[in-house]
Amino acid sequence: MHSGNEIRRRIPSIFLEDYCLRVRMLLNGTKSYNIPESLLWMRAGSDMYKRRAGYRYAKGACQLFRYVKDRGMIGTGSYLKSCILRTGSALAPNWLRQFMYGKMLRRKVS
Repeated sequence: MHSGNEIRRRIPSIFLEDYCLRVRMLLNGTKSYNIPESLLWMRAGSDMYKRRAGYRYAKGACQLFRYVKDRGMIGTGSYLKSCILRTGSALAPNWLRQFMYGKMLRRKVS
């Protein structure tokens, strides 16, 4: 069994609480799956994009991916790709990060 304390010691989850929770659940054998419909639509202001920025956010994300890789949940290629994409996004200017999240990663709601 993987304790929450272990992951909290290794990963500054201040920005990544949901990811850390999912990793702990999967490591403890919880079964889960994605459902096809969205349960929540939220509006996101520029503050949301600012919270996903900076060196600390990028470092925490890479530490989380390293933790996941070290436990055999992802391979080296996925680890490197994830770190590069997260670091690039976290260090990009806010307007570019907002564009990436809004236009490239999310569907528009009518």
